[in-house]
Amino acid sequence: MLKFKYLVVHSGARDYYSLSKSIWKLGALKKLITDLTLSIDLGYNRTKQPLPRKFYKDFPFHYFFSLLRLFDIDQFLSKRYAKYIKRISNEHTRLIIYSYYVKHILLNMNSFKLKPIVFQVHPDGRYVKQRLLLAQSESFTFKHVEAGKIIDNEVETTPMEESYYYDFNQVSAIICSSSETMKSLRYSGCQNQIFKLPYYSKYHFDIQKSSIDYNPISSAPIRLVYVGNLSLRKGIFHFLDKLICYGFNGVEVHICTRDSLNLNVLKSLMRYKEIILHYNKNDSFVKEQIINSHFLILPSFVEGFGLTLIEAISLNTPILATENTAIVDFLEISEVGISYKDYDSMAYSVSQDNTSILKNYNNFKQNCKVLNNYYTEDKFQEKLKNILTIIESEI
Repeated sequence: MLKFKYLVVHSGARDYYSLSKSIWKLGALKKLITDLTLSIDLGYNRTKQPLPRKFYKDFPFHYFFSLLRLFDIDQFLSKRYAKYIKRISNEHTRLIIYSYYVKHILLNMNSFKLKPIVFQVHPDGRYVKQRLLLAQSESFTFKHVEAGKIIDNEVETTPMEESYYYDFNQVSAIICSSSETMKSLRYSGCQNQIFKLPYYSKYHFDIQKSSIDYNPISSAPIRLVYVGNLSLRKGIFHFLDKLICYGFNGVEVHICTRDSLNLNVLKSLMRYKEIILHYNKNDSFVKEQIINSHFLILPSFVEGFGLTLIEAISLNTPILATENTAIVDFLEISEVGISYKDYDSMAYSVSQDNTSILKNYNNFKQNCKVLNNYYTEDKFQEKLKNILTIIESEI
């Protein structure tokens, strides 16, 4: 039994509301404080009612007002959140703040009897900045992708991210989802106690819809699927450019995205029949694409976790990803795919040197079933309880 009641602060549906839902199931949630939830399901996580109504407080008026973008949204909401926190907190309450609100909530609170706990949802911005600059500089070497037409909000807003750096000394402990995020915090000088709490998948393994077997001697193409946005950080343009350079050699790449920002750049690559776009499709369609692909790929330059990786594993689809994702954590438990140094080595491997991939493919699939038992909602809840128990014992 946990000693404290917890206030959890974040915006959006943040990883299926996994943290607050688990604390609620543990009987320790006082309130989830967030921007917007609706009691109807519009097909997106943000609008799904996360918890019984009395366990969350949202600010729909402030949220819609903030959409005018006349000011910094997070700073605007932080003031409202801080005011509400002061009103309902007491000596039996502890605060868990998602990292992008920590600095501004602390600025709007006079003091905390107990320092807040941080959930570091993304890698620390100082580490991300150098990875983004690398992604940008390497885009200048593109041979087939029109780098000059790529708009990248993440690169362009890097200077603004500095306003979100919080003082590590003002927080008691940090929870994050991967070794990559932990690495980013140490890179930025964090000496706090850091706990790793990996996510679970929203999908569930269905033995009747297991991903396809691959026969290396068949003429069928190797089918890859990418699910995500079209930013430089994700590395998908870098990967496609290198794959075109090396030659597809029987490889198909299916891209599922709702991101319209660089859609025209991607569409210009569809002159290659091996690149297939699935734009703005619902979750059921995307799930089928993952199931019916040999591998899900994630060639990111930096990734706090990479939820699509665990989602693919939960659907029995092996993964190919760069070492700057949670794949390094997965491979410590079971070999569910291959980790690459970067997008270049990944593209070369699938195009020119795919012997080991094909040789081990069915083993990867079997291992997905093994790993899937490690990343469940129940295991997430159990790990979270253990982490909070340790933090409470050190007060």
